[in-house]
Amino acid sequence: MVVDGISYYVDYENASAVPVCNKPDCRHLSPRLDRGSTCNAAMEYEAIFPYSGHLYGIKLESKGEMEVFASDLDGGNKERLGEFPAGSVLQDFLLVQSKLYYTTFGLSSEVPKESDSDMELTWDLYTLDLDTLDTEKIISHTDIGHGIYLLGGTEEYQIYSMGDESSMAFYSLEYSTAQSEKIPINGTGYQQVIPRKDGFYYVHISDNDACSIHYFDMDKKEDRVYVSEEEIIDLLGDDVVTVNLQTSFGDGVIFGAYTMDQTQKGVFLKENEDTPSVRLELPDQMEKEEGIQFNGFSSETENGMFFRYVKQTEIEKDVTDTVTWYAYEDKQALLNRTDDIKIVIEPKVSSMSNPVDSGGNILN
Repeated sequence: MVVDGISYYVDYENASAVPVCNKPDCRHLSPRLDRGSTCNAAMEYEAIFPYSGHLYGIKLESKGEMEVFASDLDGGNKERLGEFPAGSVLQDFLLVQSKLYYTTFGLSSEVPKESDSDMELTWDLYTLDLDTLDTEKIISHTDIGHGIYLLGGTEEYQIYSMGDESSMAFYSLEYSTAQSEKIPINGTGYQQVIPRKDGFYYVHISDNDACSIHYFDMDKKEDRVYVSEEEIIDLLGDDVVTVNLQTSFGDGVIFGAYTMDQTQKGVFLKENEDTPSVRLELPDQMEKEEGIQFNGFSSETENGMFFRYVKQTEIEKDVTDTVTWYAYEDKQALLNRTDDIKIVIEPKVSSMSNPVDSGGNILN
């Protein structure tokens, strides 16, 4: 993963992270903190991943091409492999065996509308074969607003959404055939799904815009309620306008729920269909500290959960700077409501590229 311009290897089993650099006495600083940095991990990639004994990194060039680099696993001996089709923005990345799937978008080549907000965007889904370096455009969509979003999947298929806000549709892309099949569900279009062997969890949106969590069975083509709208409202005691799936937890899911003004909010665990959802205390405990905001669970391991939290500081009127931590907590500690947080990656720089100390305080 890439954090503040530094690339890290994350050890999920031991809940630790190390910069992708083997230089002795290196301080592992990005160019944001040290313009003369020679750290191997200071790659400023948009995405980074290992494949076939090498480390691959991706950058977007100003002219709208995607640059791909390969290096040794320690970041040394970097080689530029070439330029590949891309738009103005790279959106999602997914590696499946030897193929990198990526979405990109840019202004349509058609004549723009009168208003900037009405400009048409062209979204494309490409594959790049890392063995042959051949690319193929497999899906293209031109519209105003939303486009193509990769939402999650298994080793066999990927769920994605395509369309605009008024006509969002969902599809399953089978990797082996590159063929898509439409899925009859009604979701948000941009929220990640949580896949399972025979289906996936997703946030369902009703005709009156109410949120619930459903499970869609891919084999049976059956959609069923997992966490009802009524159960979610009972959890907060007020009308809920936003629900977000965060990650899996065993056979269940962790999700957040919020009222419009966020005066009522919480993070909850639903372990199976037969048990009620329970509130997780960790987010509430963390937010008792001034300026700290829990930013969501990001992934699950066999024994614990990775999550993010941020500290926001107003550096001048109406200007807020943000510092992010990446952390881990054991599942039993989470369920037993005991504080056993392990910091995986400490911040060195803020979102506005200001240096910070170990407590996340901005250094002037």
